[in-house]
Amino acid sequence: MSLVIPLVIAGIVALVFISVIPRLVTHTIGELLVGRPEDFEGWCYYGRLLERGGHYLEAYNAYRRSIAINPEYIEAQMRLDNLITRMETYGASTDSVGRLDSEPQ
Repeated sequence: MSLVIPLVIAGIVALVFISVIPRLVTHTIGELLVGRPEDFEGWCYYGRLLERGGHYLEAYNAYRRSIAINPEYIEAQMRLDNLITRMETYGASTDSVGRLDSEPQ
């Protein structure tokens, strides 16, 4: 019985870290990009983190920012295309995607 409580506590701590650390990394990368606004690879990576976290609109904007900085950056273009396809597949209307273009960068 004495081993059960530490295992439960360890499980809870692990769950907290698993859910908190990705958000902290994403937030930190976003903060770093404030000081490096022309880092097209950084914006693409930030988009990947946001997309992985289910923040599709923010990921869209990050990919767009990457492409605006370097239109030749194929990885950002491909990720943006895949994200738009995923958004449409999962029921996001094309109107929502259209509204993204009008949002300020």
